[in-house]
Amino acid sequence: MLPHFISNGRKVTALLSNAAAAGDTVDLQDIFFRFTLDSFGSIGFDHPINSLDQQVPFAQAFNRSQATIMRNAFQPHLRFMKDKQFDDDVHLMRSYVQDIIDKRRRQGDYHNRTDLLSQFMTMKDDDGKALPDTYLINMIINFFIAGRDTTACLLSWTFYELAKNPHIEEKLHRVVEHTCGRAANSVAAQLTRNDLSAPRARRVTALVASSASGLSPLCCC
Repeated sequence: MLPHFISNGRKVTALLSNAAAAGDTVDLQDIFFRFTLDSFGSIGFDHPINSLDQQVPFAQAFNRSQATIMRNAFQPHLRFMKDKQFDDDVHLMRSYVQDIIDKRRRQGDYHNRTDLLSQFMTMKDDDGKALPDTYLINMIINFFIAGRDTTACLLSWTFYELAKNPHIEEKLHRVVEHTCGRAANSVAAQLTRNDLSAPRARRVTALVASSASGLSPLCCC
């Protein structure tokens, strides 16, 4: 799991570095949404979505459908009205995952893979039958819903609060530099699994926890 976050984290760093050099403004939450979508895509079914590199129909459909669900939650009557765009987006997402399942089945190597989809493809129901594709598709899409927004929103709030509290940001820079033993501006480019080992990660977590009392409660949700 960790290598996927590290690899995509480097892409995010490159995007932000290029934007800073050009003086451009970026939608940070959108970048984090793409970061978590790509990461959980690799974790969930060992398939690169690459939304950090290009516009991807699956990612766009996911964004639109999530926005529709949120809108309908506040305006329940809309759920009873036909929404062609939402139906098309759901169909696109389910077809996307179905294609991956079909390809994995043709390859026949899912018994030797460790991603979540492959693990579920090896499982049997109570009657000893393979889990149906409908179940696999629902499981993967729910995995995306559970993982993408929660992580991306947490990252967005964290960066927002750090930007509003530069003294906390400076403390975090010092801890990262000290923990990883490198200059702060080169950490992301050279980050390894060892840098994020449990003892080192706890040091950074302790700083965030100890600083949270001075930040907005929203960053701790």
